[in-house]
Amino acid sequence: MRLTSPLRLAIYNGVEYKHWSLFIDGRAKSQKIILHMIYCSGWKFEERNLDASKSGKLNKMMDLCDVYNSQVNEIVDIAQDIIIPDTLGHYNCQDYILDLLDALEEKGVIDGKDVIYQKNRKAVEKLKQNRRR
Repeated sequence: MRLTSPLRLAIYNGVEYKHWSLFIDGRAKSQKIILHMIYCSGWKFEERNLDASKSGKLNKMMDLCDVYNSQVNEIVDIAQDIIIPDTLGHYNCQDYILDLLDALEEKGVIDGKDVIYQKNRKAVEKLKQNRRR
């Protein structure tokens, strides 16, 4: 039994900008989870059991790190707690994912000092559109 699952950034083709979601690539179909923000009468968090790699709109998948399967519920809870500004302005799904990665580092779910993760995160940050940071 695998103790960890890959945590990946899924980048989808979009109209104004590319949509980002965080993808926990669990072994079983029920363990494949995407976390992102969507618009439905306002912006909100969404968790879906879905294999991001099978989406026809997927543009690119980027590895970030591995996470312990025992921490998946904690990751989802942290994702739900990210505050999405009421007045979005330039805030978008890409900002949300970067804020989520920050929170996962702060909570110790992701080792922000891991050299491979740092390299992967920097590659992700370079793809950010409409830079707010």
